[in-house]
Amino acid sequence: MKHLVSTLTFAISLLVIASAQAAPKKNPFEQWLEKSKGVFKDAPNELDRRLIETNLPTATKTPAKKRRVLLFYRCGGFIHRSIPYGNHAMKEIAQKTGAFEVDLTDDYAVFTADKLANYDGIIFNNTTNLDPSDEQKKAILDFIKSGKGVAGFHAASDNFKKWEAGAAMIGGVFNGHPWGGGGTWAFKVEDTDHPLNAAFQGKGFWHKDEIYWYRPQSFQGRDNLRVLVSLDMSRAESQAPLKKNKDVNPEEVDVAVSWCRKLGKGRLFYTNLGHNPSTFQNRTILQHMLDGIQYALGDLKAEAMPSDQLDRKVTIALAPNPPVGVAKGPGSRKELLKLFPNALKNRSQWKLTASEKPETTKLAIDGNAKTRYSTGKPMQPEMWVQVELPESTRISGLILDTRGSRGDYAQTHGVALSTDGKSWTKPIVGQGRTFDVIKFKPQPARFIKITQLGTHRLYWSIHELDILGANKR
Repeated sequence: MKHLVSTLTFAISLLVIASAQAAPKKNPFEQWLEKSKGVFKDAPNELDRRLIETNLPTATKTPAKKRRVLLFYRCGGFIHRSIPYGNHAMKEIAQKTGAFEVDLTDDYAVFTADKLANYDGIIFNNTTNLDPSDEQKKAILDFIKSGKGVAGFHAASDNFKKWEAGAAMIGGVFNGHPWGGGGTWAFKVEDTDHPLNAAFQGKGFWHKDEIYWYRPQSFQGRDNLRVLVSLDMSRAESQAPLKKNKDVNPEEVDVAVSWCRKLGKGRLFYTNLGHNPSTFQNRTILQHMLDGIQYALGDLKAEAMPSDQLDRKVTIALAPNPPVGVAKGPGSRKELLKLFPNALKNRSQWKLTASEKPETTKLAIDGNAKTRYSTGKPMQPEMWVQVELPESTRISGLILDTRGSRGDYAQTHGVALSTDGKSWTKPIVGQGRTFDVIKFKPQPARFIKITQLGTHRLYWSIHELDILGANKR
């Protein structure tokens, strides 16, 4: 019997090994696509897109000629959730301002001399652990040195660790982030008169984002870079993450955040801002980025003399004390309605009912995002909430706002419409998000029924419900 068990165990082991060997190994590009899909999901959602689109900057300079930019967002290491926000922001900026046209790609194959000849600039949007081939390295360096431009956001400095010239091109390589993305940090503007700092209007600022410092052996320093923005280390908040490090005097630490430089005939702009998705919804930061891109493209003229080589004094603006001006998303109902002006205004006349705890449905239309309708029990298929409007109205969608919850929102739901409460349209399926905008072809309806389609251990809740009219935004 013992011999039989051993034989079976050995046979099973062989089958497992054979199965593992038979499974085709994904190549790096396939691995990237699979991982990025899991990180990005469907971001940015409707609310996030509108926050980007309502905070777009303006072009400081009209392009000298038609400009075309390549935006690269491939990652070989950590994948930032903010990448699709930056991609969307750059597409919208290109369309609105006319400062450039933009092509997005995540394929190394674009880095050839022939293909790069079609572009005036490259933007590295939060790329990590990039490791181009020798031919691709040469194409990138030749590109910028010939007079073209390169711009980088945040993790653009977490690349080229085996390529010294590439790391030097950007200005440095990631060496940790004591200043985490959950903190709000103080920033000083170095040279308030510099064209790439015009967005800050001569003032230091506070901003919620993650900030790197850089490997000492890779960082190009102030003798090679024109530092535009740095952490304001005079503030206790900026010093706090270093207090436990006995080898560091926080007040003596110099952390460059944004800089520019000349490379051959070309130009580089880099900013460490961009870890948090909300950074790409901040008009001031987007203006700083656009000005940097226009500098890299050669349209916005700006001095790039390294900071330590300046023969004149510059005006430095420290962050205000106490912290002011920290950008926030739409917290109030008034702010939200600015983004969705076609939301119906007669919510007080709606009649709401539900399959579970109908007496609490009024909390979904009370104008207070801190209160909510909740099933009071785990989600089950066929749970529903119904809205009856005072009269048949042409509508084009609805909003389920549950941003104050942690998971207890409708994971998947269907929305059906009716003019009489008897005959219903085929349900329009919503994906389920903390802020879900479900759109459909404008049509008349008096009754709107939202039905839970899946099972989940958490409750189903709605903090605020809005219905969108059919008029244009």
